Amino acid sequence: MSDEFDYLRLCFFETMRFEPVVTQSLPSTFYEDVVISGKTISAGEHVIIAIDYVHHHPRQWIEPEKFLPERFDSSSPYFRRPDGGQRHPHAFTPFLGGQRICLGKTFAELMVRFTVSIMLYHYDFKMTDEEQIKNKPQINASGQHEAVIMVRKTPRNPL
Repeated sequence: MSDEFDYLRLCFFETMRFEPVVTQSLPSTFYEDVVISGKTISAGEHVIIAIDYVHHHPRQWIEPEKFLPERFDSSSPYFRRPDGGQRHPHAFTPFLGGQRICLGKTFAELMVRFTVSIMLYHYDFKMTDEEQIKNKPQINASGQHEAVIMVRKTPRNPL
């Protein structure tokens, strides 16, 4: 089923792939030895998932350093791996997955869908410092970096 929000959804997913809000998982510990992709992880070892690395892995993504929302459209050639195969199910994991999936995933997707569409309906946005497009400030959910991005909004469809 298709709706007017399809491209917004593609842009949201690509934004989450390109610049994940959380760049790595919290440490997890295995309680017994496990083998993952031929590598043994011993019981008691801490494992951290580097989400930003996974989202830019060259074997999973065609042109991983480009912002291409169409890579989440199943009819696009960017939807597949560079070798033409299907991407690994966890190649895109901004909210992690399985039993430990982020509780805010559905809320975040709904909020973006409605908030961004309402903002774009009412305003046009333009960066006031074009240099920030080339050298973007680092932002993350941990609050370690406080970025200031100056944007000018111009009314489009006043209330």
